[in-house]
Amino acid sequence: MYLHATTGTIDFLSSLQQKHPDVSISARGPEAILYYEDNKEKSIFSTNMTYKVLNEQGSLDEALPLSMFYIPAAGDGTHSLRGHLSDLSEELRAVNGIVSYRVGVNTRDENYIVLIKWADMSIYNDFKHTDVYKNYLTSDSLKKFRNEESLFGDYLSSKTYYNIEDNEYTEEEKEELSD
Repeated sequence: MYLHATTGTIDFLSSLQQKHPDVSISARGPEAILYYEDNKEKSIFSTNMTYKVLNEQGSLDEALPLSMFYIPAAGDGTHSLRGHLSDLSEELRAVNGIVSYRVGVNTRDENYIVLIKWADMSIYNDFKHTDVYKNYLTSDSLKKFRNEESLFGDYLSSKTYYNIEDNEYTEEEKEELSD
């Protein structure tokens, strides 16, 4: 199974979704993400965001909020990181409020993605204070997988997206956009 995604503005991706109705959309302020799953390695998108799904649970429901964690890997740390993320998958199975998740590896560059669908955003906010989050998804917990090849890059980036109807700018996003 493969997870395919692309990012862009809501307006552009909404028009792209109209051409591909089986594709899901989520948004964060003016940004959006389109994503879908299938058994083909080749994506309908031209971006390099195709991930071979390594671990999964549940189905991806467009109506629910999601968090995406992008985790670059390089060199010798790649296989250890894969084991770390496999352990994370086991931990996620027991977290209340997680509706579904995907852990995948990019088919071209060995970077990883963790996508989690939440029953409600307040659950995600609570999750950020748990040992599972601290031990598996923070920069500190991922630091041990770094090597010389990855020292100068961002080691973790994450974004939260909402369904289109619930997409509103948070105070933090409004502040960022006004800069």
